[in-house]
Amino acid sequence: MRNTIKTIAALLIVLGAAKTNASVDSTSVGSYCKVVAQNQEDNFKLIYKGAQGETVNVQWIDDKGQVVYSENIKSTDAFVKQYNLSTLPDGEYTVKVSAKDYEFAEEVILGDMSGLKFNIRTLESKSVVMTGVKPDAKDVRLYVLDAEGNQIYTESYDKGTVVQKKYNFEGLSTDQVTFVLSYRGKVFQEEKVIF
Repeated sequence: MRNTIKTIAALLIVLGAAKTNASVDSTSVGSYCKVVAQNQEDNFKLIYKGAQGETVNVQWIDDKGQVVYSENIKSTDAFVKQYNLSTLPDGEYTVKVSAKDYEFAEEVILGDMSGLKFNIRTLESKSVVMTGVKPDAKDVRLYVLDAEGNQIYTESYDKGTVVQKKYNFEGLSTDQVTFVLSYRGKVFQEEKVIF
């Protein structure tokens, strides 16, 4: 019986110490910040968790080092904020978040054309198949030009990630067309097809 009481007392002491250590560890969690790209192009969500009651400074800085946007978020321990950067020109930007004892920086790229891959191949009887892969949020625009450079067709691909389409040019008297693919007004692929 005495051994049982000693064992229970020892377990209570060990569990009490473990509980005390666990509560100390949980209060020492550091600050946290994350930038998340949204489905809509040029929209980013900033998630911040830090010490209670801190004023947090958020800055968006362009690739020349100039601050294009700055704000102070007063006395907060956590926030989630949406930023729409669609009015800014293409390029690299850095979001900097700073609080009393915390600094965070992450780079984002506006107008990034990586991930835009399209293949254009000619079939018989003046037909062309275009296949491509693009990030879901990117709005890719297709222009088809005739031999004189006149626009004869246009289409926008703003939904989904895979593009697969067949174009038939049998009714045209031209012997060539040019496929021009652009993103945010910049041409990233131009391909001439001769029949």
